[in-house]
Amino acid sequence: MTGTAPPPSAGPPAIPPAILAPGALPPGTTIAGHRIDVVLRSDDLGITYRATHPAYPAQPLALTVIGAPYATDPAFRGRLRSALTALGGIGDDRIAPVLGHGVVPAAGADRPTGSDVSSCWIATRHPQAPTAADVARRNRGILDPAVAVRIISGAADRLDHAHRRGILHGSVSPAVITDVTGPPSSIGLTGFGTALAAHPGLHPSDDIAALARTLSVLISGPTDSAGRSTAPVPPALAAVLGRALGPDNTHRFRTCAEFARAAELALTLSPNDDRRRTESVFSTTDHDEPTRKIHAPRIFTPRGHHDRPTELVSGADRSGHDVPTPTRRARAADAPGPLRRGLGQLVAIALVVGVIIGGLLYVDARNPLPAWSDAADPIAQTFTALLPSRPQDRGWRDATCTENRSGTIVGITCTDRDHVTFAVWRTPTAAGRASIVRSLAGTGQPHSWPEGEVLVGSDKGTAGWVTTNFDDAKRGPYTVIATWPGHTGDAVLDDWWQLAPFDR
Repeated sequence: MTGTAPPPSAGPPAIPPAILAPGALPPGTTIAGHRIDVVLRSDDLGITYRATHPAYPAQPLALTVIGAPYATDPAFRGRLRSALTALGGIGDDRIAPVLGHGVVPAAGADRPTGSDVSSCWIATRHPQAPTAADVARRNRGILDPAVAVRIISGAADRLDHAHRRGILHGSVSPAVITDVTGPPSSIGLTGFGTALAAHPGLHPSDDIAALARTLSVLISGPTDSAGRSTAPVPPALAAVLGRALGPDNTHRFRTCAEFARAAELALTLSPNDDRRRTESVFSTTDHDEPTRKIHAPRIFTPRGHHDRPTELVSGADRSGHDVPTPTRRARAADAPGPLRRGLGQLVAIALVVGVIIGGLLYVDARNPLPAWSDAADPIAQTFTALLPSRPQDRGWRDATCTENRSGTIVGITCTDRDHVTFAVWRTPTAAGRASIVRSLAGTGQPHSWPEGEVLVGSDKGTAGWVTTNFDDAKRGPYTVIATWPGHTGDAVLDDWWQLAPFDR
């Protein structure tokens, strides 16, 4: 860890186990050589203790003990082993490494096999610097929004790093965000593996929503029994939280870091007087009913990548949902004299521009430019934001595009200003999809996405690649392939795919 940690004696006293986790093991209990010291946190899966082990005399450990019914389920234990194995290759020392894991035999069992298991245990490094929960407790449960967003930004980077490797967290909370006194780059995460094993259907958007609930808790205090925050937040930030907590995960932010950047921007756009006009956020995990409508004149629309500024949109968002906007329009008669004269000049200019545009359209109609063939035109009409409507126009990111064929398969291939080549092929059959991707080097790793199948090419080779297929009827007959010479598949995913405007 690169953050500055306080001395071991610093920080609030640990909450007594009897209060924090009924049924917790008493201090001094030994499990697989780990001596339990005190309870750190608990959830529906199990209890995490601070512990010591002779193999790590100078390093406090976090020992998570999972009991029935999860530990006695062989399928859960198998998923847990797979998740912890994947976590071992995550390649980020700010994500608490797994130092060991195993099972405890049931009473009277000689060996912990089959159902003769009483509990599972996982040992990770326990950071001595405070967690977000510790810092919030010292501040009577509520943090300054700027401090909370800084903490969330660091956690977001760790989560996105894990997501790119197919690893989900599943139980993000203030208690698992560590080393929060340093810069965002030093903030760490712990607690991976257990929730994913218990809930195998988790999706990255679930981590985004959990991160949003964590931010809401840090700036508004604990939620009530219905999941409602007990204190208000600035309206611009409420709009960001509302999107991240929305019931439809396809309308949420694409990455955790993008959510964090939107929250930072919301604070920047919230002047001091605006922060006093606050709104409550309904943070709930119940997706049967939408979160309460956020009445804000602007909403944040994610564009798919944490390095691109989040856009502000008025009126209706990209999904067609109305967003309240000021309805009163200033009349020209209400304006002072100079403004009326300025409006008159603007009207005259608009008329001249209209005549010019009309003339150009007439000339264009008399002299039509080349168009896509009848076979390629449906491709351009389906991906209007990615591809140009005519061959002589430019596509996304100023890309030049041409019509191509691979045997009987028709496609439009483009190369953008960063030398990324992307192609959209019409592949209505499985055989067509297979023939298009056959030339790609290496094997692809699946990337979780709710709208279809995404494969990311291996980091080995001269050009990274990403293939995308879609589940919906409109885009289902097409395959998108992006390649980038001299870059890895992860680079294509992060710098091209996450931003790409795939029309819906």
